[in-house]
Amino acid sequence: MKRGLPLCPDGKQVAVAAALDWMSRTLDPAQVRAQRRSGPAPSVPEGGTNRSPLPDTPPANVADPDTAIPDGDYLEAKRVHEWTKARRAALEYDRARGRLIDAELVDREQFARGRAERDSWQSWVHRIAPILAAELQADEHAVFVALQREVDDHLEWLADTPLETLGAGNESR
Repeated sequence: MKRGLPLCPDGKQVAVAAALDWMSRTLDPAQVRAQRRSGPAPSVPEGGTNRSPLPDTPPANVADPDTAIPDGDYLEAKRVHEWTKARRAALEYDRARGRLIDAELVDREQFARGRAERDSWQSWVHRIAPILAAELQADEHAVFVALQREVDDHLEWLADTPLETLGAGNESR
């Protein structure tokens, strides 16, 4: 007969409730006191294990480390610590795979792109006004002024319009 913690029927996972009972019968009293939790024993779903996937949101109030863990709750502190380590590892993995980029770099690139597009539209007016004036047989200066006014109004509207309104936030890659 094998000795050790009792396993679930699949033979791979430890049956937590049975393991806690086994520990209380097998270990000497000093070890039992050292292993005892401050709180209720973990519940195990019927026919399952006590495993849960890594949460997408932090446990307790991890965003505020001063209030995240009640005083003296070592198990909660350890759980928060392990969750944080797992999250950092996942982010580092994504960064190494090229799935994450520097936010400041993105901001600089977006600003440069916006400025380049604005300058391109403003120079377009200088390039297209004489062509339109010749085709329409109109005063070149009047065409230039009208085009410049309309392009400036449109650029100002674009600057004041949130990206969600323009549909830029709804695209998937």
